[in-house]
Amino acid sequence: MTLVPNTHIYLNPDGVLLDKHVRPVQCLHEFLAYITTHHQCTWLTSHVIDDNTEHVLAHLKNNGVPEATLALAAKINGTTWKFLRTDAINFDEPFLWFEDMPITGELQVLKEHQAKENLIWVDRVSGTSLCEWLENYG
Repeated sequence: MTLVPNTHIYLNPDGVLLDKHVRPVQCLHEFLAYITTHHQCTWLTSHVIDDNTEHVLAHLKNNGVPEATLALAAKINGTTWKFLRTDAINFDEPFLWFEDMPITGELQVLKEHQAKENLIWVDRVSGTSLCEWLENYG
């Protein structure tokens, strides 16, 4: 996969930025520094369904994300969606979606848009997926 400049990055914090124990993952600061500098970034999470990012930022802070890293997370845009998180994805532009557990309906939507390769599956157990991604694309 070739990463196109200004690719839109969609993020779920749980299982992606926070591991299965709800702790910050390895390379979190470096990852957020890179994507918020080089890409448009949007939360794609149940923590942000009404465009308000306060809840997701509080969630990250309450689970040990340092202030400097929270400042980077604050650069990520909110979004609105109702049924499936994929409702908020703009399929007319290059995008990546960092997710650990998409639901069946979301996978079907990606398939319908021929965008399954845009899903970056994150291993919520190891906590090293962002480091590995940065090594390849950052």
